[in-house]
Amino acid sequence: MYQAYYRKYRPQTFDDVYGQRHITVTLQNQVQSGRVSHAYLFTGTRGTGKTTCAKLLARAVNCEHPVNGNPCNECPTCRGIMDGSILDVLELDAASNTGVDNMRAILEETTYPPANAKRRVYIIDEVHMLSAGAFNALLKTLEEPPEYVMFILATTELHRVAATILSRCQRFDFKRIEPREIAANLSAIAEKEGFRIAPKALDLLAKLADGSARDSLSLLERCMIGNGGEELTEAAVIEAMGISTNESLSAIVGAIAEQNASAALLALDRIYMDGRDIRSSLERLAAYFRDVLLYQTAPDAAPGLSSPGFDHAGLLQDAKRFSTPHVMHITSQLQKTVDAMQRSSGGRLEAELCLIGLCSPEASSGDMTQLAGRLAALETKIASGTFTVAAAPSEKHKAPAQQAPAADGEDCPFPLDDDAPPPPGDRDAPPDPDAAPASPQKRAARPAPKPGNAEARREIPSESKVALLKSLSGVLSRSAYTHLTLSKMYYENQTLTLVVEGEISVMLLDKAEIRNTIAGATSRILGENCTVRVSSAERERKNASAFDGFDPIMKDGRAAGVSIEMN
Repeated sequence: MYQAYYRKYRPQTFDDVYGQRHITVTLQNQVQSGRVSHAYLFTGTRGTGKTTCAKLLARAVNCEHPVNGNPCNECPTCRGIMDGSILDVLELDAASNTGVDNMRAILEETTYPPANAKRRVYIIDEVHMLSAGAFNALLKTLEEPPEYVMFILATTELHRVAATILSRCQRFDFKRIEPREIAANLSAIAEKEGFRIAPKALDLLAKLADGSARDSLSLLERCMIGNGGEELTEAAVIEAMGISTNESLSAIVGAIAEQNASAALLALDRIYMDGRDIRSSLERLAAYFRDVLLYQTAPDAAPGLSSPGFDHAGLLQDAKRFSTPHVMHITSQLQKTVDAMQRSSGGRLEAELCLIGLCSPEASSGDMTQLAGRLAALETKIASGTFTVAAAPSEKHKAPAQQAPAADGEDCPFPLDDDAPPPPGDRDAPPDPDAAPASPQKRAARPAPKPGNAEARREIPSESKVALLKSLSGVLSRSAYTHLTLSKMYYENQTLTLVVEGEISVMLLDKAEIRNTIAGATSRILGENCTVRVSSAERERKNASAFDGFDPIMKDGRAAGVSIEMN
């Protein structure tokens, strides 16, 4: 009768168990020395060998001719335990025997000595599923059982096991198996089965197993049956597992880098129409950006820590194309979406919303997380060269000296005279060519903004700002430099005032070392010593005086000989 690979190739001795050498050696030494405990607790993730080692230990302590702590698997006792004819070794599933009555029935049997073996062994799998009453019924017997009784408990959720149970057992922690060990085991099994596996296919299977030996065998069996017995390639594994190809992932990565939501949605649609699982595709995308983050933060260790199946050259390229905060934001959003898809029926809508948010940060809500993502995306643009500061206009394109100031938010391309009169008429309306020039009295009657007001203060010349930004490129951190490029710069009385939007920008720029660096660069460009002050636009608006418009009126009145006194 056909047997699944994970049953057919289950280890028959402790020496056959791979990836858990720290546990198998200890158990072998205990069996050899005869210092076997009465209670064991095996904990670890699925498929790491807990039940296998429990069965091996049950046979080893009852074996008539043990070999170096291993069961011989030839004596009548070993054969009886393996085929289930000896009932002194009992394997239970705590998920279906959770009640206190089930546990009491088991404990009543412990009063009778074994019939065909040296010890009566109870293997209780998923012991965390026992009820509180069942745990309490087990306590006393577990602490002082008869000398011929042994308990072996196994669990994947150690935190749900009662502390009183833990203190009565010898605990062994099973770790995840290394991908290289899983790959070596799969290669040996493939050789026994008479088929070949491509190295990239081995690496991908080992990664998909996620440290589980049982899962790796199940995946191998699934791929080989679907492949028809031919050589198993990476493409065949991708096809059999229904996961997205690297080309599709690369298209999405490129779309995120270029902030192209249409390209990202089209790539996701191709994945969906090909019948790939969208959730697993987003998991692979998150794993890719995790590897990109490794190449940015730990380049020396990244080749050994990165996931198999990804191109190292592509990872290096994307590590330079994205900023570190941007990668962290992308990975966080992908992981949140993957978690949300577990609670939904399809998951396509969640994936589309996630990609739209990553490719169009301005479409996201205005909370701190989304603002951080927008800032990180801007840093990536600056680093890649797709976003640059506008260059200063050439000499022949400069406006005349009396031209009106630039609109709000634009750099003024030339120095302005503080005494120059404002343009006639409404600033936002086009001038009337037939209208007579405004008289000086009318110009004086027009309230002039106070120089201290941030809304009307004139910025430094555009060429000076460009020169300042060029001199600080690569000197400031990427985050500080990004906020500096977005700030408005005003210079008066040997003070450079940086007006920024939001307190986050103030926190980044208003640091002594950053202010000193900016002040030094400004002094070299302007030719005089200066200081730097950082302020938020909201704070500047609040500090504006309600009597700003009366200052020029009083000035003109005093010039005309009118006596004006302020009480």
